[in-house]
Amino acid sequence: MRLLTPAERRTRRDALADHALQLFAEVGYPNLTIEAVAHRAGVAKGTIFLAFSTKEDLFLHGAGRRFQSWMGRLANLDLGSASPKAQAAGILETLRVDPLLLPLISLVAPILEQRCTPEGVLAFKQTVALGFQGLVQAWAPRWPEVPAEAWQPLFMRFYASIVGAWSAGEPSENLRKALSNHPALGIFLTKFEELAQPMIEALLRQVQEPPRRVIDLTHPLHPGMPLFPGTPEPAFKPLGTLAKEGYAERWLAMASHTGTHIDAPAHLLPGGRGLDDFSVDHFIGPGVIIPVPTTESIPLSVLLPHEEAIRTARFVLLHTGADARWGQPSYFQGFPVLDAEAANWLAAFELAGIGIDAPSLDPVESLELPNHRLFLSKDICLIENLRGLAAIGPEAFLFSALPLKLQDADGSPVRAVAMRPGP
Repeated sequence: MRLLTPAERRTRRDALADHALQLFAEVGYPNLTIEAVAHRAGVAKGTIFLAFSTKEDLFLHGAGRRFQSWMGRLANLDLGSASPKAQAAGILETLRVDPLLLPLISLVAPILEQRCTPEGVLAFKQTVALGFQGLVQAWAPRWPEVPAEAWQPLFMRFYASIVGAWSAGEPSENLRKALSNHPALGIFLTKFEELAQPMIEALLRQVQEPPRRVIDLTHPLHPGMPLFPGTPEPAFKPLGTLAKEGYAERWLAMASHTGTHIDAPAHLLPGGRGLDDFSVDHFIGPGVIIPVPTTESIPLSVLLPHEEAIRTARFVLLHTGADARWGQPSYFQGFPVLDAEAANWLAAFELAGIGIDAPSLDPVESLELPNHRLFLSKDICLIENLRGLAAIGPEAFLFSALPLKLQDADGSPVRAVAMRPGP
């Protein structure tokens, strides 16, 4: 009797697994026997045991093949520029191509791997790993910002979401009929797609919207803090203490332009808009850093190299380095401001705000405040007393300077932050 070659043995194993899965579709796993598989395949029972040690080995082999085919469909899926919601729907559609795939996957951990031989489990894991490698090769170029080491845990969360959603959201027909008679238990009739879609969508958003590093650009508020000449001292008075009243609360009093703050047009212009007249998204948007290599006035030549970046930005932040002198008398002296030519050029852009890590966009001694009036007349709000702009770096970033929601607000302290990709 001629011995089978390795290729012939693989072909026979695959064929036997296919016969087993055909029966699985008809009678389910508990009612399926090796004898029935042998009869369907037209071979002796011993022939199956020459290829597989147990019924579980046979099914795990079949599950691995179906799983690898699914991974191939995923790798070929054109995610394109669709939204994460549409991409998640496309992924779920690849699952439905093979009606046996999800029922098989749901058997893997609780039944097949528990009763299978170590060799069978190892072979299944190797099959899945090969499919996963192909998927990463196809998907990684689409999202180069995802580190190579992040793909494996991402895939496992993806796999767990699908298995969990199928186990929780696809009751058997008998159970579905029983549950339908108990409205209070209707939550268990949730469909697989209703559970899986939002979970897969959330994972895709993690891939396409990488984590952001949030950089605080705000000076702390406290009594005794540095103040613009003429600004009254902030007062923080206790209204309740934990020791006496059982709760802590303070009464706060300060000028609306204290510390890191934002100026509204109403600050200087009759009939100008207050901060509460702007939508909240006016205070969040893409930012650009302009390094200022001078302690004198800022000329147009400093801005021109950044023209392209300014056109796509909503906020321009002038990095003078003056914040290093915060807390010293010199902080309010000799900081650079835009000259008239530079200010007029910058005011022509559709900006939401201009920020500076110095006390003001005009000199402290200025009475006319020409830069303030120019920008505020264009509804360009001004953010002053920023700090730590050097920490942002050259990467693109999102800037936020959300004011308090004060009625008729001419200005407000803000918690200014920059958000950029990175840990």
